[in-house]
Amino acid sequence: MLNYSKIYSKQTLDESDGQLSYVQGMLKFGDALAAIGYAYGIPYSKLTKRFPRVLRNNRFENICIDKIKKNFLSVYTVQDQIDFIKHNYTRIPNSILEIGGGRLEVVTFLAELSRQLEVEQTIVVVEPGEHAPTYLITTARKYFPRTSSILPVIHLINKPLHQVEDIDYSKFDTILMVESLEHILAKEFDPCMEQIRQQFHGSFIITNWLEYHPIAVGQYAPSNMHCRLVDDELYDYYASMGTVKHRDRSHLWIDS
Repeated sequence: MLNYSKIYSKQTLDESDGQLSYVQGMLKFGDALAAIGYAYGIPYSKLTKRFPRVLRNNRFENICIDKIKKNFLSVYTVQDQIDFIKHNYTRIPNSILEIGGGRLEVVTFLAELSRQLEVEQTIVVVEPGEHAPTYLITTARKYFPRTSSILPVIHLINKPLHQVEDIDYSKFDTILMVESLEHILAKEFDPCMEQIRQQFHGSFIITNWLEYHPIAVGQYAPSNMHCRLVDDELYDYYASMGTVKHRDRSHLWIDS
């Protein structure tokens, strides 16, 4: 049994994958923005057409080098990312569950997106890290300083998913897992996944950096963090729950 609350401390999360995007107040293009795109019915090909650097490098984090001044420049803004969704969506989720929110940048982005689209959404995130309540405030201020105080409500469940006893997956039409599946012990997540298979109808979306597939226990991170095997066999099983809308290495988008 892992103590997820302590493992995912503020220091750990501040130094975790995607920190370069986080300090710029951006989503990672290759997994987080891609996942939100899928949730809004947007294929990955449209993302890479709008942001071609991502096609060349799935791990592109919005930095280029000014060859004259010899310094680093941000290429896009978070509003560019929001506008991409606003201009290309074919579906608007009504009720979203994110499993494993980390620094809560995905749900913060979703809240601002719903505000700009002027749609009502239920946004719930399960994140056991002990500092998640703090990130709920600081991430909003970092990403959207002018609107952080008027963002739609984000419902934070600050405990591990397997300890959430009253969750009803049938109430959601979208479930997101962005760089989180490999962080949850199989013996703790698999019973939850069986509940999802039985109760959930909607878009179920898993993303990571594309080359992070497969991920073995202890690969790319200590074994108490990357603590389960994620591979094609596991994705084959998940894919059987519905219609596969997109599958490429670590990206899996299923409609059930």
